[in-house]
Amino acid sequence: MNVPASVVWLWQRVTSRDVVGPVDAPGGVGAGAEAALVTEPAARAGWGWVAGLAVAVLATLGALGLMRHAGLEGLLGTRPSPIPQLSFERLVLRPGEVSVTVRNTGREPLQIAQVMVDDAFRVFSADPGRRLARFGRARLRIPYPWIAGEPLQVAVVDSTGLTFTRSVEVAAETPAAGGRTVAGYVILGSYVGVIPVFLGLLFLPALARLGRRGLRFLLGFTGGLLVFLAVEALDESLAQAGKLPSVYHGTALVFAGAAGTFAGLAFLGRRRRARPSGQEGDEPSRSEWSSATPLGLALLVAIGIGLHNFGEGLAIGSAHAQGEIALGTALVVGFALHNLTEGIAIAAPTMHRLPDWRRLAALGAVAGLPTVAGTLVGGLAYSALLGTLFLAVGVGAIVEVLDELTRYARRRIDTPGVLLAGAATGFSLMYGTALMIGA
Repeated sequence: MNVPASVVWLWQRVTSRDVVGPVDAPGGVGAGAEAALVTEPAARAGWGWVAGLAVAVLATLGALGLMRHAGLEGLLGTRPSPIPQLSFERLVLRPGEVSVTVRNTGREPLQIAQVMVDDAFRVFSADPGRRLARFGRARLRIPYPWIAGEPLQVAVVDSTGLTFTRSVEVAAETPAAGGRTVAGYVILGSYVGVIPVFLGLLFLPALARLGRRGLRFLLGFTGGLLVFLAVEALDESLAQAGKLPSVYHGTALVFAGAAGTFAGLAFLGRRRRARPSGQEGDEPSRSEWSSATPLGLALLVAIGIGLHNFGEGLAIGSAHAQGEIALGTALVVGFALHNLTEGIAIAAPTMHRLPDWRRLAALGAVAGLPTVAGTLVGGLAYSALLGTLFLAVGVGAIVEVLDELTRYARRRIDTPGVLLAGAATGFSLMYGTALMIGA
């Protein structure tokens, strides 16, 4: 009995994983014709998807039946109305006026009913209006004769009677955007970030006289410094994430920002290492900035420190704008000493071959100028969400730089004891200068 070739082909597609060669089925396909009886894995995968979907449906129906049998069917009914949530994004104090920017971070629209300042109801205006859709934002202007140096509390009451409060420990006038304010923030950022980094780079000629063991010690010193900065930035970013409304999922944002930055820089580093090197006698090419070279490694260190310093500048600028920081001599000196070691860390990979002053200036600008930018943004238009994200970006960048530094040390250093001693010294020095800041 001859079986039709089509039946044989269908049966083997469903049941067989083997690849069957050309077959002439007697009485089926005719003389001289070839039927390729090939079983495709995709067809079997399709049947697997159908079976898996059927199992998932049956499991869901079984779970629902068990819940109903156990008396938990209430979980499947109509859910109660979600609790309203309102977050304060910015508080600005002007003479005779308090201005707050609020955002509805709940699931449903929210209606602002009343505003209190220091436990007394006040007249206010809302721009663009009192009704806020989800993620809607409004600016509330409240005439109030606040007193500088005294605490202040603002409370917003919604239509359901829930109260949302924001407190200021020491009231101080918020600096207005203008030439004088911008210049002040630039000077502040320069004191904290730019000047200390460049002062650290000035140690390069003296450090270059060290022997091979001294240079290995400095590489370890750089690693210890970066470990401290990574731990510090992670702690700051998680603390900042805890202040965000729950709808933003701050902890997930921190790890997403850190992991994304690490992956992006790692990809760029791999591409830089894959570039061909320039020929001897030629002008220096872009390959000299590859992460496989000392100058390229110094650039990566500067980038990681710069991203960290941007987040640091955000915190400094916002605290100064809200009157929560006293910029005395001790604080400026503490930050200077804290960031002075960063310049040494940037210069350490280039000790055996000193770069010219233009390249040193470029490295210092990459590491220090983000502090100025962060201070400006933090003082004039601070966002807790932005601050959290950039602190997380700094974490990812520093971890990637540590990975590149470890890769570089494995190729060139055969005395791990000196390297570990330098790492311990760098970490301890950063910890000690952090204690001087007292933040």
